[in-house]
Parts: sequence; C-alpha cells; structure tokens
Amino acid sequence: MRAYVLDTSAFIKGAVPHRGRLYTVPEVVDELRDPLSRARYESSDVRVREPAEWAVNRARRRAQVTGDADRLSTTDLKVVALAVELHSEGKKVTVVSSDYAVQNVAKSLGIDVFGPVHGEIREVRGPSR
Repeated sequence: MRAYVLDTSAFIKGAVPHRGRLYTVPEVVDELRDPLSRARYESSDVRVREPAEWAVNRARRRAQVTGDADRLSTTDLKVVALAVELHSEGKKVTVVSSDYAVQNVAKSLGIDVFGPVHGEIREVRGPSR
C-alpha cells in the first residue's frame, strides 16, 4: 500500500488522496488555519507523525547538496524527513506538495512526488540519490 506524505498545500488545494496510507507532521496540522483545509484534514484518516532525528538530518544534508536548504521551512524539512523515514521502512512513498524545493529534495532522494497545483517537477536540480 502506498504511503502519501502530505504538506500543507495538499489540504489547502484539496489534493488529499482517497487511497493509501496518509501521513503528515505536526507542523502541517498547526498551519491549517482556514476552515476548509482544517475540515479536509479532520475528515481524512491522516496519521500525524514526528520524523526521527536521523531522517531530519538526512533531509537537511540532501537539501544542502541540492541547494534547497535556504528554501525549506522547518515544516518542509520535516515533511521530506518523514518521507525518508517511511521509505527506509520499505514503504512506497509519494510526497504531496506544491513546493518546488520539497519536490526537488524528495526526488533527489528517490522518493515520488505529486504537485497538486502545477504537477510534478520535470527536472531535479542537483545530484540524485
């Protein structure tokens, strides 16, 4: 079963998948302030999970390599880190995010992405894997 790691844009844009296991980080939930995105979160079966420190460190290092470190918020970094951790557990993972830097770092780590607004990035900036 595919695991989807959702960032804030997934809830704002109504791009919450209706299949697979859904995950997000506590910071995303904190960012959901408008009633519609909050309702989308509350009506979905999303597991809120804090990523392990090793996964945050791996995501941070990769963001430095790709040149995206200054573009990622703490929330963005944790979304990528959670995807890294789930991927390490053998899950097929897709990050749902409209943020180019999030998509770029995730793809450079070999993690699938889906962009709810503009689709998936076409080219990875920096090294992959």
